[in-house]
Amino acid sequence: MKQLSKLMCQLGSLSRGLDKENSEFEPKSRDKLALKLRKVVKSAQKLEAQEFDLFCRINGARDIALGLMDGLGLKSGAEIEKQLILILEALDGVE
Repeated sequence: MKQLSKLMCQLGSLSRGLDKENSEFEPKSRDKLALKLRKVVKSAQKLEAQEFDLFCRINGARDIALGLMDGLGLKSGAEIEKQLILILEALDGVE
């Protein structure tokens, strides 16, 4: 969530430097605007990487859960426990 808030603040700052009709317009040099734009792009790339990582974690946990459900009657308690631990580890850090 921090990364999203940071990106929104950076976009707001860039917008204030570009939109001359905005009441909050702050004239800035092209170099400063280019620097702000690079920061926005880097933040967006980090956000995309985080989203992809979480997507992979959730899909991995889903696959483990489906495998567990398929073999529920065939697996021992220890095997089930091991797969449940794998699910928890895969989802660790997913909010």
